[in-house]
Amino acid sequence: MSFVFKGNLCAYLCPDCKEYLSFVTVRLYRLRDKRRIAIQATADPGHTVAWLDAKRIKSKEKHLIAEAETDAKGNFTFTLDEKKHRYDGDAFELDVYVRAVPGQEAGADETHEPVQFTVTTLQPQWRQREEAFVWHWEYALSSRFWCALRELFGWWVICGGLRGRDAGRG
Repeated sequence: MSFVFKGNLCAYLCPDCKEYLSFVTVRLYRLRDKRRIAIQATADPGHTVAWLDAKRIKSKEKHLIAEAETDAKGNFTFTLDEKKHRYDGDAFELDVYVRAVPGQEAGADETHEPVQFTVTTLQPQWRQREEAFVWHWEYALSSRFWCALRELFGWWVICGGLRGRDAGRG
């Protein structure tokens, strides 16, 4: 039996404006401390998003289940096979690896090395469909976090609107 995990990632630029996390890598990791699954899986992702340094990323490598790229609209899909991925429906940690922010070509501006951050621990509520278990998840990063990341890459966004002057006014 396989597990199909579909998701969507976006981020707020300001309270009224979101952008998709396009062309980033989503990484799923096995949990190392299974005693804390309930606490980790029920925590608000707004409190669990955290930058990872190179040492922490390296320590997680052997726990990698799979990775997938998001499309232009922030969508991603994992098809996890019980045998190939040694995955049986347990909770996992979801990280995002960013080479460039939306609108910026990877490697075009060498202002910053790629960044990886943990979003949260998820315990999917799998639903059986035909030959697979399926679950869908969506998440939007806060503007505070996302704008700080964009700043690291030196890629700014201005949110707002334009107002025109009435022709009859001076």
